[in-house]
Amino acid sequence: MNAECATFPGAFILTLLGKVKLNHDTISVFLGMVDQCVSIIQGDKATTTTCTLSTLASCLRKVFRSEVRFDDFRVHIREEENKRKGAPTAKVPRTLNFWCFNPGLGLLDLAQLGIRSMILTSGTLAPLDAYAYEMRVPLQVRLENNHVIDPNQVWIGVINRGPNGQQLNSNFKSRDSTGYQYDLGNTIVQVCRFIPDGILVFFPSYTMMSNFITAWEVSNAVGPDGKPFPSVMERIRKLKHVIFEPKSSAECATAIQEFNTKNDDESLSGAIFFAVCRGKVSEGLDFADRAGRAVIVVGLPYPPQFDPKVVLKKHYLDEMKVPPYA
Repeated sequence: MNAECATFPGAFILTLLGKVKLNHDTISVFLGMVDQCVSIIQGDKATTTTCTLSTLASCLRKVFRSEVRFDDFRVHIREEENKRKGAPTAKVPRTLNFWCFNPGLGLLDLAQLGIRSMILTSGTLAPLDAYAYEMRVPLQVRLENNHVIDPNQVWIGVINRGPNGQQLNSNFKSRDSTGYQYDLGNTIVQVCRFIPDGILVFFPSYTMMSNFITAWEVSNAVGPDGKPFPSVMERIRKLKHVIFEPKSSAECATAIQEFNTKNDDESLSGAIFFAVCRGKVSEGLDFADRAGRAVIVVGLPYPPQFDPKVVLKKHYLDEMKVPPYA
């Protein structure tokens, strides 16, 4: 693709491994030695070394299995920045990626275990025709239920400007803008004033959430008397009990329990939970009734548009036969 990275068809992985004498004739012996090394090193507990060796063995087994479809894979080699001070410029670290773009291979592995039936259930599988096509499995029995919430019970919309008229755009160029940060904070303050009970606010990443909270802790205006106006967080805390999603899984359950408890406390006007998309709070939890009166999403964590994996995935989908329903 450029001087710093190169992409090859999936079958190129066999050419690379062949240069170190790993092929269909030698792989069984090599994997046997790796398994023995793992058994000797591991002893009574796993180590970083044994985990790395086990991962290597697992990858090689997938490469050399008889039914592998190399058209579903791409080999991508990237040159990494050498961060070691004084390191020789001639030796540039490289990362070898063997990417699979067919999610159906995971189901194929399950099917080969001899299972008699499989249930796939989620609230985000629709449209089922497209899902079945990409997974490459027949869905012989399908069930799609209506949502439990009627349309007249919920409002979904985009707030494109804050109280001061600032455009609320969470793209990479805008998120460091002071005007955007404070007007987004003012918007959340207004939501807290009018919506009772629990409110959830999701950021694209922990870093972005931390940066915004830090900015909101500082007052950005001064009143006629020369005293600073209350900061965004001060105003939010006067309206709601504030909780932040912790990075530690052990602390997350405590934070969720605190959120629910504060929402049930009649002496309070509810709580607000600042969390992260694709984090521990956003996946698989039910914030029903008083726990979820409003959900605010501050941008989505899209991968970089020109990330090699994203570009190659698009190319792979373009090469696939387009079904009639697409």
